[in-house]
Amino acid sequence: MSEMGSMNTWAIVLTFLSRFRFWAILIGLVGSSGVADARESVDEIITKARAFVGEEIALQAVQSIHFQGTFKTETEDGMIGKVTIVVMQPALQKITIQVGEVKEITALSYYDGWKKVEEVGNESHQYATMLNANQIRRLQANTWEALNFFKGIEKKGGRVEWLGEEEVEGRLCSKLAFIHSPSISFIRFFDIDTGCLVMTKTEAGGLIYEEGEIMVEGIRFPKKIITVVEGTSSTIEFDRITLNETFDEDFFEVPMFSSRKSP
Repeated sequence: MSEMGSMNTWAIVLTFLSRFRFWAILIGLVGSSGVADARESVDEIITKARAFVGEEIALQAVQSIHFQGTFKTETEDGMIGKVTIVVMQPALQKITIQVGEVKEITALSYYDGWKKVEEVGNESHQYATMLNANQIRRLQANTWEALNFFKGIEKKGGRVEWLGEEEVEGRLCSKLAFIHSPSISFIRFFDIDTGCLVMTKTEAGGLIYEEGEIMVEGIRFPKKIITVVEGTSSTIEFDRITLNETFDEDFFEVPMFSSRKSP
């Protein structure tokens, strides 16, 4: 897998992914009572969005999600492959991408992150490395986003900001920024009437759309996730989604490896 291909496929999965100063502006314009009203509005938007996804008791019961599917990129090389994603509370994730005979594994184990590329059938031929701090923070943010269905980011030191209303795909939407850190945020557009997530925008400008649905134990998941980055489209289509499987923590832990490719 080329370095560019590796970066593209990882970006697709992570979006399963700016800094705003709206509160400061709002305080200056309307005073503290306006902030309280906006805070209530944010809570109402999140409540409606969660209700669209599933009943509260079902959402709160999710401890792990196992996604399996395929992906394709609308790039020059037009890569097609298989993808498996496992996320587990509180901060565990493992992504496996296979294109032809090349497998790429990226994993998070709490505060450690690692990546390994290997040849299927010849695992001795591999390259592995540790992730840097920003890559780990992004994996942590994506894990939280996947498991918590928009609620509770404040408990991990993040915040949600209301950015007003905007029309997307012909639908009037409430616009919320889920800010994990100054460099990691997700701007989500929720249909005002239904609470359906219409689009997500990353702080880097990538756009994420969801199509179709798979119902799993009363929870609505997208059938497809379409990511558009700098005009290039990529799609993940899920074949199977399983909830609350139990995975040993060593499934995610940093393996013993050399950071150099084997001869």
